[in-house]
Amino acid sequence: MLVCDMGSGTGYNLTVVITRYQTTVTSTVSYVAPVLSQILPPSPIISDTTGGVPLTIIGSDFGPSVDHVTVYIGDEVCPRDALTMLEAHQKIVVIIPPGTGASRNLRVEVGGQVGTQQSA
Repeated sequence: MLVCDMGSGTGYNLTVVITRYQTTVTSTVSYVAPVLSQILPPSPIISDTTGGVPLTIIGSDFGPSVDHVTVYIGDEVCPRDALTMLEAHQKIVVIIPPGTGASRNLRVEVGGQVGTQQSA
């Protein structure tokens, strides 16, 4: 039996290849998808069209850094430089980019997996 300790990371269906002598075994492994438990300040969030309002997203399984995190407000992707990982795996701050519209949903993807909103 071979035991491999996976470090922290993000993604799903990642390929694992183990070769010993002339035998190769291939499998896949996935990290847990992110969960959003709280957004601060609470809704409704008011911002003028210039943006600039910071939102804190609290949850789990966001990964060790923002390298594989994408935040959407409505259908718009927030620029990567607008994201800051305050606490690895658990807390992200995003600065709302300029835009227009009302009642836009917030979505977080980590390593290609969409975050789910945890019920209160």
